[in-house]
Amino acid sequence: MNANHPKAPAPAAPFHKVAQNSYRLVSSGTYYALFKRSGKQIRKSLKTKDPAFAKRRLAELGAKVSRLSHTQRGGIVTFGESDKMIHSDIIAEIAMYSRLTHKWC
Repeated sequence: MNANHPKAPAPAAPFHKVAQNSYRLVSSGTYYALFKRSGKQIRKSLKTKDPAFAKRRLAELGAKVSRLSHTQRGGIVTFGESDKMIHSDIIAEIAMYSRLTHKWC
């Protein structure tokens, strides 16, 4: 812009940080969670305007995010790796059932 037309002021930030991983949308008052896992950002609405309820939902969502698997390849699993995982699960299940049947015999 030139001297006759001053630059418009920057708009206010739409999100206000409330606590760690917790933000509130200024326009609606709704709370949102923001996590980073394996270099990726996870944003999710907590679907509430109540701060106490948002805190509880944030804790639940944090537990779910912490259980997400993180691989160095960004979650991409090849068919070979998938086959190995399925095979090891089947072997473990067979071993469990064989122990149970030996217990009852």
